[in-house]
Amino acid sequence: MVWPTNRVLEAYRKGLEQLLNNQNLKLGRWALFICSFADASIFPAPVLTIFILLVLLNYRRAGNYVALATLGTFSGALAGYFLGYATSVNLNFGSAGFLQFLNNHVSGLSEDGFHRIQLLYSKWNVWILFMASFSPIPYGLFSISSGIFKMSLPIYCLVTLICQATKFWFLAIVTKKIVTSVLLTFLDSEAEELTGSSPH
Repeated sequence: MVWPTNRVLEAYRKGLEQLLNNQNLKLGRWALFICSFADASIFPAPVLTIFILLVLLNYRRAGNYVALATLGTFSGALAGYFLGYATSVNLNFGSAGFLQFLNNHVSGLSEDGFHRIQLLYSKWNVWILFMASFSPIPYGLFSISSGIFKMSLPIYCLVTLICQATKFWFLAIVTKKIVTSVLLTFLDSEAEELTGSSPH
C-alpha cells in the first residue's frame, strides 16, 4: 500500500467538493469505481465517502452505486492478490530480501507488521477477510497479504465478493433510511407550520 501525500489528499478534498457542489453524478460514478479499485489494491482512497455522497444525491440509483463499488473493489482486490502472490514468489517468501521489500514498498507490512499479520492469517484464515471488509483499514492491505500467504483464490474471490456487496448494500440501505427520515421530518415540520399559520 502507498499512503497518500498532502497534495493527493487536497486533490481528494477538491474532487469531493466538486461532486457535491455540481452534483456531477456521472463523474462521481467513475470516481467511485476508480477509488474502489485503488483502495482494494495499492492506494487508500475515500470510497465510503464518495459512495455515501452519491447515494445521498440520488438514492434511487443506490443499486447502481452498490454494483459499481463492489465491482471496483473486487477488481482491485484481485490485482492486490496477484501483486502479493508475485512478490512472494519472486522474492523468496520469508527471506531477508522479501521482508526488506515489504518494509520499503508496502505500508503496514513492515517486518513486525508482516509477522503480526502472518499470525492473524494462521489463526483466522479466511475469516480475516470478513473482519477486514467491515473495518476502516484499506482492503488493499489484506488483498496483498492474501496473495503473499497464498490463500485459496476461489475462496478469496467468493468471500471478497460476498462481503463487499453486503457492506455496500448495508450502507446504501442505512443511507436511504436516513434520507427518508430527514425528508419525513422536514415535511412534518412544514405541515405543522402551515397548519399553525392558517386562519381559524
